[in-house]
Amino acid sequence: MSDTPNAGIFASTAPATLIHPALFEAKAFKRNGKDVGDPKFSGAFVLAADHPDVAALKAKALGVARAKWPGIDPNSLAWPWAKGDVVADKAKAKNKNAEYARGKIVVTARSKFQPRLGGLESGKIVDYETDAAKALAKSKFYFGTDALFEVNFVAYDAIRDGEKNGVNAYLNQVVTLNRGERLAGGPSPSETFKGYVGTSTDEDPTSGADQGGDW
Repeated sequence: MSDTPNAGIFASTAPATLIHPALFEAKAFKRNGKDVGDPKFSGAFVLAADHPDVAALKAKALGVARAKWPGIDPNSLAWPWAKGDVVADKAKAKNKNAEYARGKIVVTARSKFQPRLGGLESGKIVDYETDAAKALAKSKFYFGTDALFEVNFVAYDAIRDGEKNGVNAYLNQVVTLNRGERLAGGPSPSETFKGYVGTSTDEDPTSGADQGGDW
C-alpha cells in the first residue's frame, strides 16, 4: 500500500441512508445462521446512483487497490459495496424487504473498535464522546436515518482458496442527522403519538364520570 498518511481515508460530503447499524455493540457476522469471525461494529450506507460521493468513493478505493496491485483489473477484486438490486433480490428470496436499496449502491463498513459518533443538533455537529452521551443518542442512529460517514479503505490478500483479493472499508466515524424514513423496527413513539400534541388539554375529561377497567 501507499506510505502516504491517510491514503485510504474517505469522508462523505452528503447524507446517505444508514442501515443495519451495529454501532454500540460489536456483533459477529452471520453465515447460514452461524457466527463467523470476531464481533465487530458495523454499518451499511445506501447511496443513490447519482449521489455526489459515489465516484469519489470508488476512486479512493481503486487508488488503494492499485497502490498494492498496479494495473489490477477492478473486476478481479472484491469490493465493500454491492449493487442495490442484488441486495434487494437476496432479501426478497429470504422473504425480507430491502426494496429501499433497489437502483442504488450499498457500502458496508466494519471495525473491531467502536467508531467515533456524532449528531446534528441545532444546526451543529456534536461529538458523542462519553458513554452517557452515546447512551442518550443511541435512538438517533436508527435503521433508515440520514447519516454522514468516514471509512478507511485497506487492500487485503485473500486467505482462503476460491476467494478474491479485495478492499475492505473500516468504519471510522458516523454522524446521524436524525431524519429520514425509519426502514425497520416500526414507527417511533413520536410518529405513533404525533396526533396527541396540540389536541390535549390539562382538563380531565373523565372527571365526574363512572370509569370501568413493528459495482
